[in-house]
Amino acid sequence: MKPFPCHFPGCDSSYLRKEHLQRHLVQHTADTPKTPCPFCDRAFARHDTMRRHTRQAHKAEAKRLCDVRTERTCRACQVANSSCEGRNPCRRCLRESLCCSFSNDRASRTVDNTSSILQYTQRYFQNFHPQWPLLHLGTYSIRDEPSLLLYSVVAIGLWTEGTISSRATALALHDTIGNSIYQQKSQWDSTLIHKDQKDHTASAWPIATYQGILLYLILSLLKSRRPRQSRQCSLSQSDYDILAALVRTCRRHNLFFYPRMIGRYHGINSMACIWVGVEEIKRLGIALYRVCKLCSNSNNSDVDGGNYLKSDFLTLSDLQFPMPDSNELWNAESNMVLSRRLAEVEPSTTLDGRLEENWILNLGDVPFECFMI
Repeated sequence: MKPFPCHFPGCDSSYLRKEHLQRHLVQHTADTPKTPCPFCDRAFARHDTMRRHTRQAHKAEAKRLCDVRTERTCRACQVANSSCEGRNPCRRCLRESLCCSFSNDRASRTVDNTSSILQYTQRYFQNFHPQWPLLHLGTYSIRDEPSLLLYSVVAIGLWTEGTISSRATALALHDTIGNSIYQQKSQWDSTLIHKDQKDHTASAWPIATYQGILLYLILSLLKSRRPRQSRQCSLSQSDYDILAALVRTCRRHNLFFYPRMIGRYHGINSMACIWVGVEEIKRLGIALYRVCKLCSNSNNSDVDGGNYLKSDFLTLSDLQFPMPDSNELWNAESNMVLSRRLAEVEPSTTLDGRLEENWILNLGDVPFECFMI
């Protein structure tokens, strides 16, 4: 008898390892997202099970599909080294709510290889990250990040390189990203709630998608800046619509409410994992507030001809969490280093985030130098 039996009614499976049992239990969960077969009506709880099914039941169709993939692969599947059937959006991007786009222009092809992506990602963290410490370098992975975030990072890396050709490529890539964001707004602007998981909706927050959208908007501000321009910047009407939708989405999810941030990691024991997750939401909130502050002005004038309301912008009252921890912790090069540094932090030197009096909305404001761009 194997030591780890399944106790689900009617199932007599058992396993030698506990993790194999846990993987098996996923198929008994009613709300588990299903991975559909691209050739028939069957769906599977696990992606590897679906792939085994296609190899066994649809060998000829899979071979023909492989021929199509070699000719046309979307960016998200290319970076993830995943199969793609060449449609827009492809099944993987549709299933994972990714921005599906293809390399049809010269500027996009310039950054559609791993070495170029790595080069401009490094430029991003060298030149842009010190002023906008939005992403966690220690856990950022080119292979694992969604294409929207990945290419928003690359576009900013290209822009910060500063040459005429790199900025031209950045602008072309930026336009492509913007079109994808706008066209797929109904996907990332939706509320993700499972019927019996209302108290844990935070686990479904696509934080990396929000980060990618915000980085796209920051580059929109960077490219609109002129010499000796005031701190207030402008967005095009379509970009403003994206900003307003992002603010609405974050408010609807109650994203910047500290107890919800903590609740997102219910059942997780890793101190480093919880700290990074909470910290990245804090920094997302402050960065979004900075963008709204840069776009707003005191006389309620128009933004590129389109009327806006102050309620469309994130305000200080939305920031219901304490200030982020030190950049020394945030810039730790690995989870091992971070765990060691967290263990060395004296509790008396940090604010208790559970106390509302320590939340940003009660501190008066975020320092104005944070709004430099």
